[in-house]
Amino acid sequence: MMKMTNLIQKKKMINNMISLIVKGIFIVFILLISSQRNLDFDAIRNKKKQKIEPLPVIDHSKVEYEAFNKNFYDEHEEIRDLPDDRVRSLRYFENNSSFC
Repeated sequence: MMKMTNLIQKKKMINNMISLIVKGIFIVFILLISSQRNLDFDAIRNKKKQKIEPLPVIDHSKVEYEAFNKNFYDEHEEIRDLPDDRVRSLRYFENNSSFC
């Protein structure tokens, strides 16, 4: 039992060290980018959030919109020419299949 506990502690210690190394590499990377692009990350971090005014409420019943056709589907000729039994089998398999 003692060996297992030591192994778990060593694994946690190694994971922590890897995490610190990755964070260090990330910080160095950010510093390199900021020095190349003259970015002031402190100024960006300390900048207060701007207040954004909400958009005005629109009463769509009072707006006259241009009429348009909502028929967006343009059936392909190969689909249109499929026999009925093939359409039924496709619908059956498509509706009963899961895409998880």
